[in-house]
Amino acid sequence: GKFENAGRVAKPRFVPKLASIAQFAGSAYFHFMTEVLGRLQLLLRQGVFDDREVQLLAPQGEGRSKSGFVLEALKLLGGNLLRDERVIWLKSGGRPDVRVRAGTLHYANWRLPCDLGADGSHSPTPRVVLGMVRDAFVGSASAMLAESGGAGSWRRLIFVSRFGKTMRGALAEEGSLSKAAESAAAASTPPLAFQVFKGTGSLAEQATAFREARAVVGVHG
Repeated sequence: GKFENAGRVAKPRFVPKLASIAQFAGSAYFHFMTEVLGRLQLLLRQGVFDDREVQLLAPQGEGRSKSGFVLEALKLLGGNLLRDERVIWLKSGGRPDVRVRAGTLHYANWRLPCDLGADGSHSPTPRVVLGMVRDAFVGSASAMLAESGGAGSWRRLIFVSRFGKTMRGALAEEGSLSKAAESAAAASTPPLAFQVFKGTGSLAEQATAFREARAVVGVHG
């Protein structure tokens, strides 16, 4: 109540039972994939949503519609929460203030695997939590392949390109690294199909492609 704009939201919405995955930068792609979805998987595995009165508070980017990768991810990994209209969208941006109040609040968190910044990151997520997110995407992709009659080959090398990206710096000599990765794919026994990933396609299509990858080459940061 000490923020300069405290009380600007005169009547915050009250929700009797709420599970939140909202957080700092929750609608940014990296944070959403590595942290927000990790919180969702923990809540799902703990059976929090077995109580049908519990609603989910999910991040919505400033000025964005309830669409894009957040909506796609909840469709793929959120069970029936969207279908049952149990998702409340929290728009990001603006000065901090109380926007939602909860009678009972569930929030999944974890003990940091290292001190903040010690690994070069300000958002270290435990490997076991990242594994939960990966397994959820793999399971979703496997189900989609089964429905389409495909089994997947697991014989693909994916090179993640940074070309044309503006939020992070370009990779110097990316062309040389890409060619080296392509040569490595061809030299494999048996040879691996080579694919350059540029961030296009739906989240479901991306999950299916990465599910079939034998190796992924790229840079982080």
